[in-house]
Order: sequence, then C-alpha cells, then structure tokens
Amino acid sequence: MVTGASVKAEPPWWAGVFEKVLLGYPSRPVMERSFADIDRVLWADPRPTLAWFPTVMENLERLPWGVDAWSSEGARPLDDGAVVRLLLLLQELFPADGPAPVISPTWDGGVQADWELGDTYLEIEIMPGGMIRCCFVDERGDETIEEEFELAGREDVLRSRMKTIAAAS
Repeated sequence: MVTGASVKAEPPWWAGVFEKVLLGYPSRPVMERSFADIDRVLWADPRPTLAWFPTVMENLERLPWGVDAWSSEGARPLDDGAVVRLLLLLQELFPADGPAPVISPTWDGGVQADWELGDTYLEIEIMPGGMIRCCFVDERGDETIEEEFELAGREDVLRSRMKTIAAAS
C-alpha cells in the first residue's frame, strides 16, 4: 500500500488510437470522418506525415495523467478532452513539417502547447471547458508583435502565427 504519494497513471487508452487516425488522415479534421473511415485507418499501416506528432505523443506520455495535486499549487488532473482538442487543433492548423511544441499541463486540468524559437514564441492553452487562448510574440522585425487572443472565430490568425513559427524553425 502506497501512502502519502500519488501514483502516476498510464496515458489514456486513446493515445495510440488517436495517433493512427491522425497519421492516416492529415488533410481534414478527424471529427468530420465516419466511424467506418476511422476503422479502416486503425487496420491500415499509414506512414507518418506529421513530423511533429511522434514528439508530441512522447511528451504527452510524460504528463501527470490521473494524478491529483501534481503541483505544489494543488493542480487538478489533466482533462482528456482538452488534450484531444489540442491534438485536433494542431492536426488541422499546424503545418505538417513544423517543429513539435512543448506540451505542458495547466493548473486547472487543461493543456498547453508552446514553441519558443529564438525571437518568436507561440503558446496555445486549451482549458477543460473548451475555451482556447493564444499568445504570440515576434521580436524579429523593427517593431515587436505581441498579441493575446481567444481562438473562437480567429482560426485564420492562429494558422498564420503557426506558419510563422514553422518558418522560424
């Protein structure tokens, strides 16, 4: 019997399944596919087309799955739905050959992806309730660009910022 310590749980069952689905269909959002399409992908052996995906999945395996109070601030357990939303967002908007982000849990059970490449920085935070916040900084030009925004309805802005990050790598 273990007392006084949290036991780290394994990543959720969907991690491997999600990888095969994303790698099999990199061109349109997974949510638009039928179950038959997804089932065909699960039995196929697709070649990786998302360069960042293996690193992201390795990073996800290191997160505190199912652990209460994993930080000194009493953080909540990681929300599976927030992680799935992040993966779908990356798959839909981030260039396939872009650099892998660093994935971190947030104190409220959400998840964050960030890229720091020299003078450019992009952060995407997915909260358990579904809200998505973004922060972008580009200090390469004559004037620094700094912006924070909620994603709702601004997918084109995020896609543009993601292309900037991919080009900076």
